[in-house]
Amino acid sequence: MTRLTSDDVRPIPHTIKDYDRNLKAKIGKSLIDLAKYLADSQEMDQVIMKSKAAVVPITAGQGIIEGFTEAVASILKYIGMDAFVTQKTDVAGFAEAFSKNVDLLFAGDDSVFSVFNLNKKKIVDNSFATGRAYATALELAIRGLEGKTVLVIGAGRVGLSAIDYLIKKGAKVIVIEIDKEKVAWLKKIYKDHLTIMDTLDEAIKYTRLILIAAPVHGLLDESMIDSKTIVSSPAIPSGLKESALKKLPAKNLIHDPLQIGVVAMAALALK
Repeated sequence: MTRLTSDDVRPIPHTIKDYDRNLKAKIGKSLIDLAKYLADSQEMDQVIMKSKAAVVPITAGQGIIEGFTEAVASILKYIGMDAFVTQKTDVAGFAEAFSKNVDLLFAGDDSVFSVFNLNKKKIVDNSFATGRAYATALELAIRGLEGKTVLVIGAGRVGLSAIDYLIKKGAKVIVIEIDKEKVAWLKKIYKDHLTIMDTLDEAIKYTRLILIAAPVHGLLDESMIDSKTIVSSPAIPSGLKESALKKLPAKNLIHDPLQIGVVAMAALALK
């Protein structure tokens, strides 16, 4: 998991209504509608409302990010779930969650952020859920992926999840990845279903649909952006230079630190 900062997450509980309104303007669906779409269930809102979740603070590694657990709980509450942050941390927090009969348990350290469905004995990783959700958000923004060319920057856990979804939905996928071993693996697994390119300058000639899954600052500059560019970026930072952010229409950028990913985790864990 990309390590967020307190500045990234502290505003979330206070801004989520405005965020959700803006998201619907961009992709045509609110967070709860996105949950239904991801779970392929029109009843998912009812399932969410009947579910209880605990968010457990984890002190391992670099420690607790101030505001992180509160932000996760606020997102879950916003979509209708009974959610709370445990008073205790780590294993004691897990025990507290169990004692309160929760359905879902959310916990994350420096490497992994996952949700555990205690009833179904199911785990959903944030990387998988986020990659799937941001590819889905792009699909909704452009009203379908079939035959569309999408550039994916980065083939880590988030990127691989997005790539898999895009290919299954009929998109033509271009990938930029600097890890040669990953490139070889991608070619072996997906064969003729994607194209590997070496540089952004080369890839950007073929599409204005971009999914950024590499947490690198300043990948895209203003010369790579126009009014038709749509960027779906789960990466932190977003991957756009300030000049590119100023040029890109606000409605054409899908990006947040936690909201889409957390909702996707909940929906896929309850599916």
